[in-house]
Amino acid sequence: EKKDEVEYIAEEVEKDVKEQDLDPEQILVICLGSPATGKETGNKLHKSLEEKGLSGNRVWKGNASVFKRDDEVTLSRINRAKGNEAAMVYLMNLEEIGLV
Repeated sequence: EKKDEVEYIAEEVEKDVKEQDLDPEQILVICLGSPATGKETGNKLHKSLEEKGLSGNRVWKGNASVFKRDDEVTLSRINRAKGNEAAMVYLMNLEEIGLV
């Protein structure tokens, strides 16, 4: 279930920050699939991260020219992630790869 995937990634990101000492901006989550699917699951992840005391930079919201922001996990669709780097990368919606 998608809720399980969102919660799993949120928990792993929380561990990366709190146990592995990664800065949030060193973490990238790529939300695969159609624009609607990617943004929907990305928004759910953003909410789940907030519940854990973490912030997420949804690069499709607000100032989309800013890819990384201090103290924020980067949430991106594949088109914006291309050419950017992160110490830890998570992929969401892998089941969507063949559908786009």
